[in-house]
Amino acid sequence: MYYSKYSVNPHEYEHPEDKAALQTLQKLGPLAALLKFYIEKWITPYTYGEVATKGVRISRRQFPEIYEMVVEAARVLNVNRLPRVYIEPDMTPNAFALGTVHEPFICLTSGAVDIWTKEELLAIIGHEMGHIKSGHIVYHGLGRMLYQIFASGISGAMGIPGAIQLPLLPQINILALPLLRFSRKAELTADRAGLIVGGDVEAAKMADVKMALRSRKLFEEVDIEEFLRQREEFEGFTVENLAATLVELQSTHPISVTRVKAIEEFSKSETYHSMRSKVESMKKGAYPLVPVTKALLESTPPQCPRCAGPISPGEKFCGRCGVDLLTFKHCVRCGRMLEPGLQYCPSCGTRLEGILRPRV
Repeated sequence: MYYSKYSVNPHEYEHPEDKAALQTLQKLGPLAALLKFYIEKWITPYTYGEVATKGVRISRRQFPEIYEMVVEAARVLNVNRLPRVYIEPDMTPNAFALGTVHEPFICLTSGAVDIWTKEELLAIIGHEMGHIKSGHIVYHGLGRMLYQIFASGISGAMGIPGAIQLPLLPQINILALPLLRFSRKAELTADRAGLIVGGDVEAAKMADVKMALRSRKLFEEVDIEEFLRQREEFEGFTVENLAATLVELQSTHPISVTRVKAIEEFSKSETYHSMRSKVESMKKGAYPLVPVTKALLESTPPQCPRCAGPISPGEKFCGRCGVDLLTFKHCVRCGRMLEPGLQYCPSCGTRLEGILRPRV
């Protein structure tokens, strides 16, 4: 049996408000569960069918340079299943991750690929891979949908033509706020993941600025510091600041100035430098596969595969995140506890299909 010490837990770098926002969202109970079911069973497969039909899938032989970026992002963030990635023919710059926990996919528009440099594109791919790593992809669309339900009517949100439209004011509904807040905090976490993957602070910031500007002619004249100073206009309690706050409260994404500033602040943190040091060490071969010995197994306390929290013998649920441990299995080669649906063991690389044994 073999294992590698290199692993990445999203809790190592997640925005501190990300987890809190998700916990608030989960308190919506049956409503969140119902919308989650609808997204998994209809929105996700429909969107994938549309993307896969219109787009061109990235592979080793097709757009190999972008494919290597996808592999690099998955390797750095220790993502166990390589997502399918498509280029969609759309000149509007955009990128998103969707799917289920076990079948994620990423879509990049051709317009986005055209405007980003190689370094910026790596940061964006890392951003989308970060959504997958943190488990955002299922809940990510809930904020948009719930907001549409209360802003435009249920029929309109479901795409039914001729739906009766509800008044647009007020546009904020108390039930939509937790979902929208989670979506915004998830974006900040994903921005951090993109920065960790690429390791280029200026590229990560410029990728967001280009998404806001969307004018190739003006890209070279953008001054990041001047752009950040725009935020200073909205300080204190003013009508302008109130309007800016309301705009952001109704959005699934933070405004661009907020995102760029957050990237800059995270780039100066000890967490970021620690993560990048770990990544560079991994690339230099500091985490090789090593044999698992009996002494090592006895000296290494078991950890939850979801949150890396310590597990006491006989526990059926993780004391930190509450996940049901009986749904996990062990790799027969290295003994690592694994989430269902993985194709390869993240520790030893063993192909798992057909060779997993139940947890005892």
